Amino acid sequence: MPFYLIQESMPSEVWKALVEGNFSKGSNPLTNPERLKKGFELIGGRHHSSWLSCVNCELIHIVEMPNNIEVTSLTLVNPARGNTDAMRISPLLSLPEEGVSVLSKASSILPKAKERGYKIKGV
Repeated sequence: MPFYLIQESMPSEVWKALVEGNFSKGSNPLTNPERLKKGFELIGGRHHSSWLSCVNCELIHIVEMPNNIEVTSLTLVNPARGNTDAMRISPLLSLPEEGVSVLSKASSILPKAKERGYKIKGV
């Protein structure tokens, strides 16, 4: 399954509840990784790890998901539930396998783009 980086910005009310400890037992997403894990498994995914980024007040998750449809559905469900202001999802490419393949593919496209008259900055 493909890996994804999910960045989740939460509303100020959620942060306030986290800071004040106003979550019912077991529902705090920062102290109950099993709850997160089950949420991702519900849609066929696998949760690997979560991190708190205090710079942008975000939760960051590394997950495996079956496809783009499943992972993108999260960007609609979580904000609709009021848990999240915004979610950004980035596909992660393995190194060296996928990363090298992407570079190889890009190098094969570049000459074709130049042949068709596309302006390539710096080339």
